[in-house]
Amino acid sequence: HGPACLIQQMLELYQYELSDIWPQELDAQGRYGYDLEPHRAGITHHAHVALQEERPAGFALVSPAWVTGQAGHWMEQFFVLRRRRRSGLGRAFAAHVFMSHPGAWEVGEMTANVAAQSFWRDVIGAFCAGNYTERVLTEGRWLGVVQCFSVTPSIVWRGFGAAYLCTSSSCREVHDFAPLSLVGRCCGAAYVYTSSQKEVL
Repeated sequence: HGPACLIQQMLELYQYELSDIWPQELDAQGRYGYDLEPHRAGITHHAHVALQEERPAGFALVSPAWVTGQAGHWMEQFFVLRRRRRSGLGRAFAAHVFMSHPGAWEVGEMTANVAAQSFWRDVIGAFCAGNYTERVLTEGRWLGVVQCFSVTPSIVWRGFGAAYLCTSSSCREVHDFAPLSLVGRCCGAAYVYTSSQKEVL
């Protein structure tokens, strides 16, 4: 029950959607499975949920950066339900996640996931006004395309009729993804997350 179960269920949809390019096997219960224990603690890993019309619309998982060897944040997983796409929700939700965690960022896409590469180039390019770098990794633990950029602690981003102020203060520890904190409304969506609180203008 609660946000953890929401994310776990949406992860199954996400993993199935990528099963043609992300080799995985079902377990004995017919599930892909995904370890969310680090995200429950909310110390180095964080989980975000997007709600639209009071219903789950997507999720984002954030973990410490590791792909390029630089300190910062890594967009571990990002997913928006198919029927909620092409509405501006994904773009606004991504901006919310970025601003919730100021500092250096890495966002990666698997080599075969051309659609994701196009989405993130567009989103990050608009968010950073084109101020990002891109690398193609062909060897190592992770292979694919990676965009690198930085979010300053006091950046204000305006889009889709909403303004958000991201600060590095007011962080708190929570347990089991609860209680949730409502932090903004945009494109008819409410963004909730559990590892910190940010001010909304």
